[in-house]
Amino acid sequence: MSDLSKPQHTPTPWEAKDEFIYAPSGEHVASAGSSSYTFFLDLENAKFIVRAVNAHEALVEAAELVLSTTSDPKMGAYHEAALNARARLVAALALAKGDGE
Repeated sequence: MSDLSKPQHTPTPWEAKDEFIYAPSGEHVASAGSSSYTFFLDLENAKFIVRAVNAHEALVEAAELVLSTTSDPKMGAYHEAALNARARLVAALALAKGDGE
């Protein structure tokens, strides 16, 4: 299946307002609840969903980078240390993105 025919998710970053989740365009993406009784739990669920969605691509990139920096005898120690430092930076940025920073 080509990327053109593959369904695409709504663009990120998403935002939680009350128990609703919105795309940058203002489009309603999802709801995390069904009644005002569960509003506070629903709001926390919405925030959790948004955090996961917004950090997903950066976390995948960080994981791929970490996996690509496995020890290689042909790679010099300086080069390997630089790749590991970059992987840590990408992971830290991904986590900050998930926290909405």
